[in-house]
Amino acid sequence: MKKKMIATVLAAMLLCAAIAAPAEETMEPLFATVGEALSAAGESPIAGGEDGYYAVVTEIDGKYYRSVAETDDQYAELQQATWDAEPEQMEAAYAAMEEYARALPISYSEEFTAVPMDPAEIDALVGKTIGELREAGYEDRESGTEADDVVYVMRNGLFDYSFVVDADFDAYQEAQEEWPDDGKDFTITRAALRGITSEACFLRFHADGTVEEMPDPFEGYAEFNADFEEMIDSVQNGEEVDPEEFFSALKEKYPQLTDEIEMYEYMYQQLGAEGIAELLTPED
Repeated sequence: MKKKMIATVLAAMLLCAAIAAPAEETMEPLFATVGEALSAAGESPIAGGEDGYYAVVTEIDGKYYRSVAETDDQYAELQQATWDAEPEQMEAAYAAMEEYARALPISYSEEFTAVPMDPAEIDALVGKTIGELREAGYEDRESGTEADDVVYVMRNGLFDYSFVVDADFDAYQEAQEEWPDDGKDFTITRAALRGITSEACFLRFHADGTVEEMPDPFEGYAEFNADFEEMIDSVQNGEEVDPEEFFSALKEKYPQLTDEIEMYEYMYQQLGAEGIAELLTPED
């Protein structure tokens, strides 16, 4: 299946969550270590974490459980190494991080009490459009083709659902140009439960099915980009611009975009205004 991932790994990593005082009703650890939990989770485990913790989701007798381990400074260093690794080092860096995680002791486990929609509720979604589901709060997870079908996978609460729509591959490809509104007018012809979402390892997904909204790490990006392009135009037109002062002002104006601004600052140092102007296209 050709996938278009809506939620990115980067966005998940940017969200900070505390390990202490979990809001859910917890139980004694079902497993001694992360490694034991991963082994019980099968070949494609739902596992991962954010700042301060690593969690694994397992299914036991038809019920889902999340086992949570507190991470330490060594894990944080290994995690940072994966972010800093060159492409040829990435696989080894991830392997080292995952191997270390396997030895972490489980702090507590919890049972998911949320249940998916029943078959009648799922069938009632046939005839609706993808846009209507988005308006109702369903979150895009991925989309693509399966056999001859165009399929959108969307999350509602703790569970993912797959929706076959009345579009062929050409219509789907054309709709991709309209992201994030792609496919909004496609009508659902078949609907089915996909399973518990792979995001269930994150603590913002509560056991009762409620979900804490993740802050948008790129809020203000369009405005920042416009400011940057205006600066490039100014330099090209012969105006005096102090790069250090300009980028410092941007960091104060858009503190949530510090990493992106530093990346642009590095590009400016390496390429200059003319070099960057060559990279900027109407499509960008």
